[in-house]
Amino acid sequence: VQKYCSQLPVAVIGDILGVPDKDRSRILHFGELAAPSLDIGLTWKQYLQVQDGIAGFNTWLAQHLQQLRRNPGDDLMSQLIVASEDGAQLSERELQATAGLVLAAGFETTVNLLGNGIRMLLDTPQHLETLSARPQLWPNTVEEILRLDSPVQMSARVARTDIDFAGEAVKRGEIVILHLAGANRDPKVFTDPH
Repeated sequence: VQKYCSQLPVAVIGDILGVPDKDRSRILHFGELAAPSLDIGLTWKQYLQVQDGIAGFNTWLAQHLQQLRRNPGDDLMSQLIVASEDGAQLSERELQATAGLVLAAGFETTVNLLGNGIRMLLDTPQHLETLSARPQLWPNTVEEILRLDSPVQMSARVARTDIDFAGEAVKRGEIVILHLAGANRDPKVFTDPH
């Protein structure tokens, strides 16, 4: 996972954000610190580590965006910096939010997807042989890996208002936990969910 699964997303994210090779290890470090933010019920120590990772990324990013403004490259972030519509450009906050989303959405989930997928295929070599013979099946394979061993098993939301959801009363401020792993194996949707 450390030698391949975490390196590939950092390389892609680095390309998107225009990150120089010398800074890619820093992006990996920030991503690893911030990754637990996807989990429910962090300890105070974990929360502080997440905040350190986010603060470190934001500090680095502010400097990086200034550098890209002075010397734009052909990466997506440089294109967003120079792009305008009727003279209006993205604000610093919008650029930082976009870069943060790219890191948050592309790092930990992709690391886990790659690790889970490699493990699943090594555990079932007959499927790996099928994919070698029929590479057109890869897109469906990725979808099945996501379904069978989702990189995010559950998520939580806090109700902003009182609501009736599927016959259940949810009060404002209550936490609703979404079991994605269960939904991905719902026998009402999948004939043979496993």
